[in-house]
Amino acid sequence: KQWYQRRVHEEGAVVDELVSVLGELLVYSDNISAQAKDRVEDIEQQLDVADKQLKSTRAFLEEQALERDQEREEWEKRLQELEKYRRDNVERVVCDEDESGDFESERSQTPQQKVAELENELTLLWTRFMN
Repeated sequence: KQWYQRRVHEEGAVVDELVSVLGELLVYSDNISAQAKDRVEDIEQQLDVADKQLKSTRAFLEEQALERDQEREEWEKRLQELEKYRRDNVERVVCDEDESGDFESERSQTPQQKVAELENELTLLWTRFMN
């Protein structure tokens, strides 16, 4: 009977130790689970911040692209106006020369010189136009 009681006592001690180890494992797994949950929440917050930043950057880039398109269209319109002005002035100079015979100095100019002169005038007008 003593052997039996000792055996029951040893088995009880083993059971107590197993319960203690299982309790420690539960605490450890709860801590690991809590840490994993915290990391997941942290990463989700980082993803939210990155997503908001990406959306903000996209909106900014789209706005910039729209502004560049508008500026390009404005420049094209200005260039067309200046080109029309240049053509009109070339026609005016040619008409003035045809109507008046006292343009000897201009008649002595080559077409390239006349174009260079008109281009200089166009550059001056462009500078005034931009300022």
